[in-house]
Order: sequence, then C-alpha cells, then structure tokens
Amino acid sequence: MNVYHSIEEIHSKKCFLCRPIPNKFFNYIHFYKLSYNVLSFTLNTILIWIELKHYTIKELPDQCVITYTMDDSFLEKMIRFETELLNQFNHTLQKKIQLPTYDTKHLFYYKNKKEKEKEKEKFRLFFRISGIWESETHIGITSKIDIYPST
Repeated sequence: MNVYHSIEEIHSKKCFLCRPIPNKFFNYIHFYKLSYNVLSFTLNTILIWIELKHYTIKELPDQCVITYTMDDSFLEKMIRFETELLNQFNHTLQKKIQLPTYDTKHLFYYKNKKEKEKEKEKFRLFFRISGIWESETHIGITSKIDIYPST
C-alpha cells in the first residue's frame, strides 16, 4: 500500500531512522532507512506529491519525455522539511548537511498509445524519500522523483 501526502501534511517529528547499514555506494559510509508514523501504522518511505508550476509531455515514437518545473513555494517547503529532518538526526552525527539542488528535470518513460492518453489526464509526480545517507563529512536525503501511476 502507498500513502501519498501533500508537503503540508508531512512533519519531521513523525520520522525516525532505523539502525545504519553499510551503504552500497562506495563514497558513502552508511544508509539510514527512514520510517514515518501515520496514525496507527508506520510507512517505510515518504511519498510527497510535487506541486508543478508547468509541465510538457512530448511524445516520441517509443517514449514520452516530460519536462517540468516545480512551484517555488513547494520547493521552499520541501527544503524546509529536508533541513528539519536532517537537523533532527544530525545532533549525534555532527556532520555537514547537504541538500539536493532542485531544477527543471526531464523524465523518460515508455507507454503504449492507449496508456499515453489515459496518463495525460492523471499524470502526477511525487518525491519518494527513503532515508538518509552518510559520508565521512556530510549527511543528506536519499530521494528520487517518480511518476504516478507507476510505470
């Protein structure tokens, strides 16, 4: 089951981290899996709808290319949430916080013609936040942008 949230519904105080595990990527030391408490259950990832300012879908013969720009107020709220989250867990690690740089992105995905038409009507993007990475000197959010419905 997936639970999608708006940025206003997410609170860093409801987040907690699991024990660190060795990170798969050689330039990071640890990965901390994030859990999020919602009412009477715990989610193992946070899914946040992205508020889009503008987007275009360009259809190619074998794929669609999506170019989008996120709303400025959404970006401010997202950065505030990520900063609060990292500060909340950094009191024991004492490392520098590294926030991602958000920019216009291009997403590529494959669909057949019928699915493309349906997709345009209900196309949405969301952030998937799964944890925190740790290097020798920094910590940061592990996230990616996905398309809803999933491809």
